[in-house]
Amino acid sequence: MNDICRIIIRGYMETRKKIFGAECLFTALIVVYEIVTVLALFTDLFSGITIKQNILFSQSLIFVPTVLYLFIMRKHVKDIIWFRRFHPLTLLLLPPLVLFMEPLITLLNAISMLFVRNEISHAASALVDHNTLGTSLFFMAFLPCVIEELAYRGVMFGSFHEAGRLKAILMSGFLFGLMHMNFNQMAYAIMIGLVFGFVVEATGSIIPTMIMHFLINGFSVVIKHIANIIPMLKDQAENTEVTQTMLLSTIRAYIPMALVGTVISVGIIYLLATINGRMESFTSVFTEPFNRYDENGKKLRLLTPLMIVVIIYCLIRCVVEEFLF
Repeated sequence: MNDICRIIIRGYMETRKKIFGAECLFTALIVVYEIVTVLALFTDLFSGITIKQNILFSQSLIFVPTVLYLFIMRKHVKDIIWFRRFHPLTLLLLPPLVLFMEPLITLLNAISMLFVRNEISHAASALVDHNTLGTSLFFMAFLPCVIEELAYRGVMFGSFHEAGRLKAILMSGFLFGLMHMNFNQMAYAIMIGLVFGFVVEATGSIIPTMIMHFLINGFSVVIKHIANIIPMLKDQAENTEVTQTMLLSTIRAYIPMALVGTVISVGIIYLLATINGRMESFTSVFTEPFNRYDENGKKLRLLTPLMIVVIIYCLIRCVVEEFLF
């Protein structure tokens, strides 16, 4: 009996260790990002850096702390990172799922642009304008789909999972949006993060979300590349200024498409759960208790004082960046 109690207590201690470790990882990502930002603003350390070097360096700021965390937690890696098999038919359903998500992504982007700047458009154009399609896809789609998914649907979702499955989906999705450190990308990145969390639950694997992440980013790259090789489209893109009237028209046009696309996307996610034999497990995400407790009856919290401070800081940082600079 004592041995059983020790095993249970040790299990809960490991659970808290994983949750705290994931929170420390996110904190480290933000701290490192801010240090680099300060160095870029007040020194010449990054002067003359190319867009490819910028992306590579930015992704390394996520990759290195994530790998360090996995090394520290190496005995739990299989539990945290869901590199698992999934049904082959899953691959056929991912492209249409991404396609039907696009109207909602566009809608949220347009709504955010009524109030804040589009932060990604210029960077993407700078890369695509001066590089081949393959190079652009590598830097804008492949690197983020591996590194960001490893950090957010891997470490954070997998670690937060111990505190409650729906809670893990919500928290990892929110932090994924917050990580972008601007309100424009945050608006649709949170939604994408939430969908990815449900897809991991539906398929039991992180690999499908890596593929989806690649498809979403890759779609934008391909569209910009096509616009560049068709002179009429290139001239139109360069000479057209996005006005509030255009944004409002886009929003009105995309609301019905986003509603229909969202309904179909939900259906596809349920279909993913069915073909992967996880329907019962997937539906229980919405019916099981939201919170889980340790051996002392204490709630396993994700909104700890550390996370509250970091989240508030990030939001303040976004406000300052957007409205004061």
